[in-house]
Amino acid sequence: MKIGREAPGVTAEQQKTLGSRIRELRQEREVSLRGLAEAIGLSPGYLSQIERGEAENPSTQVLQKFADGLG
Repeated sequence: MKIGREAPGVTAEQQKTLGSRIRELRQEREVSLRGLAEAIGLSPGYLSQIERGEAENPSTQVLQKFADGLG
């Protein structure tokens, strides 16, 4: 079963790895999912989908929000 849509050259496993890393960084910083979502302007549901590797490939703007928020 395929989870979400994959961008060209990006596998479902890579999407899951990205989401896992985002969750790991968030938890290391002791930030709740809702807290990070609010801080970077995403819905908690979308952030949860990204962390589980179920969201479509996040845009570069969304990735930049993660970098700024988790810096």
